[in-house]
Amino acid sequence: MTKKGIHGNEECDRCGACCTYFKILDNEGNLFKEANTPCQYLSYDIKTREANCQIYNDPKKPTLCREFQCSQLEEERNLKHRKGLLKLVS
Repeated sequence: MTKKGIHGNEECDRCGACCTYFKILDNEGNLFKEANTPCQYLSYDIKTREANCQIYNDPKKPTLCREFQCSQLEEERNLKHRKGLLKLVS
């Protein structure tokens, strides 16, 4: 059974790295969160090892977050807790 990630993307393991490492602007261009800082809306279940967005279906969720797709193509040594590589797909 394949674990579906955010947006139904089967390559996403819901680690929450995308909710931490990027600088995010809101939909009006204002700072939503700094880079390398966990998003205030990120929750993480330590038992299942899955991250969740508390505003996933909320209109205030930034477009960049909505459109982000994770791709675990290869190991990335700099993200030790991460199984794969973050890649922004436009």
